[in-house]
Amino acid sequence: MAGAVALTLAGCTVLRPDSEPPAPREPARGTVFQIDTPFDAAHAARLLADGPNTVTGRAWLRQRKGAAITCAGQPVYLVPATDYARVRIRALYGSEQRGARLDGRVLNFSPDPDAYSQQVRQTRCDADGRFRFERVASGRFFVTAVVRDPDGEHQGGPRRGGGSLMHAVETGGGRTIDLNLAR
Repeated sequence: MAGAVALTLAGCTVLRPDSEPPAPREPARGTVFQIDTPFDAAHAARLLADGPNTVTGRAWLRQRKGAAITCAGQPVYLVPATDYARVRIRALYGSEQRGARLDGRVLNFSPDPDAYSQQVRQTRCDADGRFRFERVASGRFFVTAVVRDPDGEHQGGPRRGGGSLMHAVETGGGRTIDLNLAR
């Protein structure tokens, strides 16, 4: 029994409540990030339970020539901020607070548990680039939004074609939080 516990804990990263999870390790080929922090499906499920809060917002990017493109018709995700998610978000966006991915690189993660991508909430932006999540539990989340050029113009590089934006949010007290995800 003690051996099984030791093997189970060997791959775990122990975090203090006030510490950040370690940065993922990137192998030489640069596309796969190894994450030592386990995914806590029970924690994610608690954060996905119905709650008294609302998260709304708008997501948009300014193109190189000055025109703005929004997330109209694109997905927006409410991701529970588990320790595993924090590591992934930091690898993708360089921060746990807010960021943008405009380079078009595809990153893979190991492990990449199916439960991680299944334990999120998803909505779509309306025609004005606005989104809304209702009945959100109290806690910390990452809101990520996809922004694409509706004309599909990619000649100016990845930024011209769009990308994704992220903003962390702390819900609680039955509040409505309105975010502006912009770059």
